[in-house]
Amino acid sequence: MNEKHWKEQWEDDADTELEKLSALPIAELRRRVQAGELGGFYMIWNAIAAKEDLAAIGWQLLDFLSSPADYLHRYHCARALLALLRCTKYEPVDLTVAHKNPAKALGELEQMLTLAVGPRPAGI
Repeated sequence: MNEKHWKEQWEDDADTELEKLSALPIAELRRRVQAGELGGFYMIWNAIAAKEDLAAIGWQLLDFLSSPADYLHRYHCARALLALLRCTKYEPVDLTVAHKNPAKALGELEQMLTLAVGPRPAGI
């Protein structure tokens, strides 16, 4: 029997998830984040970053980073937001790990987001 190593299987499953999520419009990806339908391989964040639509999702990503969501999802969300902002000053851990003082970094990213796409829309 020629079974795949668990890591190869995980990577294959993650690639499949990314392919499916990448085919969705940004509005559906936004809805999934809002509903907590994040998938099992953290690929929703790659799909969001690949859309390169900061205006459509930037504020939602910033809010997600301050949520009580699972650490790894917040980490990958941070990676996506940093990529969308083209920000190299921070690493995802700077936005997600308590001893790194994420509030300071998040405040700076909020300013960058405001400059890039305008103020936070009402109701968000």
